Order: sequence, then C-alpha cells, then structure tokens
Amino acid sequence: MRILLPLLGFALSGLLPAQTFPMPGPNVPHPTAAPAAPTVVQGCGYFSPSTSISSVSCTFSNPLTAGNQLYVCLNNVTSTNTSISFTGDSGTFTIDPVLPFQYAWTSASGGQVNHVSCYYVLSLSGGGTTLSAAAVGGAGAFVYPTIVAVEIHGGHGIDQSDLPSGSASGSTGITNSVTTTHAAELAIGFATPGTLVTITVAGGFTQRALATYGSGAFGQMESAAQLSVGSVAASWTFGSSTDYLAHIVTWY
Repeated sequence: MRILLPLLGFALSGLLPAQTFPMPGPNVPHPTAAPAAPTVVQGCGYFSPSTSISSVSCTFSNPLTAGNQLYVCLNNVTSTNTSISFTGDSGTFTIDPVLPFQYAWTSASGGQVNHVSCYYVLSLSGGGTTLSAAAVGGAGAFVYPTIVAVEIHGGHGIDQSDLPSGSASGSTGITNSVTTTHAAELAIGFATPGTLVTITVAGGFTQRALATYGSGAFGQMESAAQLSVGSVAASWTFGSSTDYLAHIVTWY
C-alpha cells in the first residue's frame, strides 16, 4: 500500500479535471457624478412709483425654506438714508462685500443719481413670503425704489462679486466679467435701467425676478449655472437704449 498510494494519487490526478481559480483583476472605476451648482428656487420683484416711502416689499409665490440662501438688490433715487433694515425673515442680512452701500450711478435721462445696495443671507429662517426693506436714518424714506430678490438652494455663499460701471448705456446691457473658482457655481445678474423699458434675458441666462411697472420694468434678476471654472458675464436686451447699472455675483 505504501507503494500503491502514490501511484494511485498520480493516476487520479491525471483523470480529474484541473481546477481554475479567478485571478484578481484591475479595479473598475465608478463614474463620478458631475458637481451640481446651486439653484434658484424662486424670485420676487417690485417697483414703487412713490417719491417718498418708508419701505418697499416684494412677495414670493411660496414660503421661504429654512436653511436656503437669499440675494437681494435695491435701487433708490436718494442716498439720505444711513442704513437699510429687512423684515420677512430673521436670517442675517449682510451687505455685498464688493458693492458699497448705496453705490451711486447716474441716469442721463432726468439726471437723477441712483443708489444700489445688495445684501445676502446665508441661512434663512424660512416661513415668510414677503420680503421688506425699510429706510433707516436720514430722511427715512426711499424715492422710486426697486427691489428684486432670489431664493437659492444648495449654496454656501458668494465666490465672486463685480463692482459695476456707473455710466453704462445702450440697448444691450452687460456686466463686467468675473472668473469663478469652483467647478459648479450659480451666476446671478442684476440690472436696473434709468428709464422704463422692457428687459429680456440674454446669453443663456434665465429670468428669475422682475420689477414691472406699466409696459416695462425697472429691475430684473437672472441666473445661469456655471459647471466649470471660467469667465462669465450677465447680459440683457432692453426695449430701447437706456442708461443702466448691471451687477453680477457668482454663488458656490
């Protein structure tokens, strides 16, 4: 038996099929989802024809959502106020770090000096639908004020903000260009004309808020997703040539 067993083992090894074992292969990469830019949930806009009004408001279609963000701009023909206070949400309103408070720009038609202020909220308390801005200090009043605002979801804050020109004019409006630094951002453009004109979006942007009056508008806000790092500018088409202020921020 001591002699036969090795021989038997050899014979069986020749009859049994050889076993194969899978070899580990290279790791198969899983596709990575493209980064998502912040999005605009809703917007609101309003223009008041009053020559002296203590506050101006715009109303959203739906209640603001807690944790979302907000960007709001106001245009006003007087600069006698020392600050602007907001009601409608208890989140912290912070002035745009690049655009000075009541930034002045002149409209050639009528020669009035307009003043723009823009603010953001990083975390809304939510629940409200009406956003109000009140003039504080000085005369305590606005003259022909315009307010436009957008609610933003999925963002963290401002990446880029542009200091606009105070003397732009034409039938086509455009901001200065800014260069984003994140792969997915939201570009928000704000325009306010010096005369009553129609305002149409251009350059791949989508209208988000419009402050209408009669057959035209005195303010508009638009947005477009930016899915790669690069230069971007917001643009508009006006119904006729007008003086205007145009401002852009990008939200990451």
